[in-house]
Amino acid sequence: AITTPSAVDSARDYLAGRIDEDRFLDDYTAFGLTQSVQTIGTVAAAVLTMIWLYRIAANVRALGRATTWAPLWAIFGWILPPVLVIIPFLMVREMWKASDATATPGPAGWKQSPDNPLIWVWFAVYGIIPTVITAFSAGAALNTGFSQDADDLAETLDDFGALQTVGAAVTVVAAIVWILVVRQLTARHTHFTNET
Repeated sequence: AITTPSAVDSARDYLAGRIDEDRFLDDYTAFGLTQSVQTIGTVAAAVLTMIWLYRIAANVRALGRATTWAPLWAIFGWILPPVLVIIPFLMVREMWKASDATATPGPAGWKQSPDNPLIWVWFAVYGIIPTVITAFSAGAALNTGFSQDADDLAETLDDFGALQTVGAAVTVVAAIVWILVVRQLTARHTHFTNET
């Protein structure tokens, strides 16, 4: 979100002849490095999320809640193709309901617990919107043929820079919403399991 507008401006300056190719490629390299750091952070967060969700799923089953999603889906649901982000959404939603300490008694009473609307917001900003953005961005990659030519890179950034900026902003929103979901579900689950 921070480096994308700068990279787009640099691409426009290069295409307009205001900066040379070396300067543009230096700016583009900084943009690429930032994306690499983001990728490392995303992988670390994904691993921690898998462990966290696995533990919640195992706990609710150990406490007698017959959930649809077995604990192993806390791992496999995240590594299936990204378009299937529906599985993590459904699992998080089910864990929210299964962690309701005030649910109606009975084997399926917890299934009647209300949804957390924030989980739906997270699904929209993490699953739906990025899928649409990725579909349009894939067109950018196909337009350049994955070229590393400075002119092609600059044109792609110029053409799709606004989309990438929106994508970066959506990623920030998705991260913030995810942190809120994790905190709320963790608190709810802790109360359900009587952990301190």
